[in-house]
Amino acid sequence: MKKMMFLFSVAMLVPLYAGTKIIVPDAAPTIRAGLDRADAGDTVFVRAGVYHEQVALKDGVVLLGESPVTTIIHGKSAKPVVIGANGSVIKNFTIENGDKGILCEGVTMTIEHNLIRDSRGSGIHCLLVLPHIIDNVIYRNRWTGIYCEGARTLRAAIENNVIGENGNSGIMLLGNTEIVVQNNMFLGNKQFGIWVGNAARKSRVIFNDFYLNRLPFKGISMADRTNFGADPQYGMEGDSPEQLFSKPSMVLRMRGKDGKDIGLLFPQ
Repeated sequence: MKKMMFLFSVAMLVPLYAGTKIIVPDAAPTIRAGLDRADAGDTVFVRAGVYHEQVALKDGVVLLGESPVTTIIHGKSAKPVVIGANGSVIKNFTIENGDKGILCEGVTMTIEHNLIRDSRGSGIHCLLVLPHIIDNVIYRNRWTGIYCEGARTLRAAIENNVIGENGNSGIMLLGNTEIVVQNNMFLGNKQFGIWVGNAARKSRVIFNDFYLNRLPFKGISMADRTNFGADPQYGMEGDSPEQLFSKPSMVLRMRGKDGKDIGLLFPQ
């Protein structure tokens, strides 16, 4: 859901998905309670606010926030804030203050248009299967933005994200990982834009912008000449990553794979 659509009413937002629509906190007091009431194919819509919860997603259920800037899941620092489920979608949230932001262990799901920040470990932690990770800001997690181990897929990718100022690497690929990383903006990660272990060397790293990371790459990967290092000129005021959802980069327009933009997606 892009910035211009945040002005739409809840009545216009909720019907984007089929099935029953459960609105939090109107019909259920917490996100967890809303998910408990949902079945596969349903949507749990969460109004703006701060929700102090650990959330376990449900198979086939969409969890949709009102806005990634104002709908906040604030977790407990010793646990993952969100635990993934097969066929689930999480979209339009700030996810913060967890041991991990989102833990995806052997599940296929979609993580779209969220701000994932301030985790003690990784922002997104993927084991065995790669979720589709698209159009997120993954920012200032203490260790790494996205960690993948043993993930192999041709059906999902890490694409069109802004991955910035994480404590070690923007992305770390280990184990027998074979994925596609494309159209992302790697900005100011403290050690590496992307760290690729030897067993993950078949992963393809294409059409990404690496800017102001200590080093763009570490290890062996299929990183080719489509990657580059341009200043995105986001012009962020007050060092606030929330502003990225309303400030597209003109520098990165149409420079990605198949002529797509690099970084966050915005209406054309």
